Amino acid sequence: MLKIALTGGIGSGKTTVTDYFRKLGVPVIDADETSHEVTQAGEPAVQKISDAFGDSVLDCDGNLDRTALRNIVFADPESRKLLESILHPEIRRRMNEAASRTQSPYCLFSIPLLIETDQHTSYDRILVVEASEDRRRSWIQARSDLTQNEITAILSAQVSDEQRRRAADDLLMNDGGIDDLHARIERLHQTYLALSTAHKQPKG
Repeated sequence: MLKIALTGGIGSGKTTVTDYFRKLGVPVIDADETSHEVTQAGEPAVQKISDAFGDSVLDCDGNLDRTALRNIVFADPESRKLLESILHPEIRRRMNEAASRTQSPYCLFSIPLLIETDQHTSYDRILVVEASEDRRRSWIQARSDLTQNEITAILSAQVSDEQRRRAADDLLMNDGGIDDLHARIERLHQTYLALSTAHKQPKG
C-alpha cells in the first residue's frame, strides 16, 4: 500500500481536502482525530498530561481543557515539546495500527505537524495543501473564537510555507473555488492510483 502524508498550515483547507478524498473512497487516517481519541477522559495520556502540566488543564469531569492547555504550550516552546513527547508516540502507534487494517491501493495520513515532528521521511509521498495567510486567517476566525494574536502564535509555532514546499512531492494550491479544488484532487487521485500500482510491482 502506498502511504501518502498530507500536511499544511492551520486554516489551509486540509479537512476540506481529506473530506473529498474520503468521498472518492480513499481511507484517511487523521492525526487530529486520533489525538482526540488519545485525549479522552480516562485515557492514559490524559493522566500523563495532568502530571506534567497540573490539574488546571483538566475540567471538573476530568476531561482535557484544550483551551487552557493550548494557552500554555503556545506560549512556551519547551512546554509544547513536552506535550508532543507525551502524545505523538501513542498517536503514531494508533495511526499505523489503523493503516495495517486497510486494503486500499493507497492511504492518506493527515498530519498537520508532519514537518515539525520530522515524520516526512516515514512516508512514500508528501502532499502539501497551501493557501495564502490572509485566507487562512479568515477561515480560522470563521470557525473558531481565536483572536488575531492567538492565530499569530499558532502560525508562528508552525514551519513556513517554504519549508513545507521543500518537503513536498505534490503541492495542492487552495486558492480558488471549491469546484477547482475538487478537480485538482481528482487529478491527484488518479496519479496516486497509478503510483500505487507501480509501488506494488516487485523491484529488480
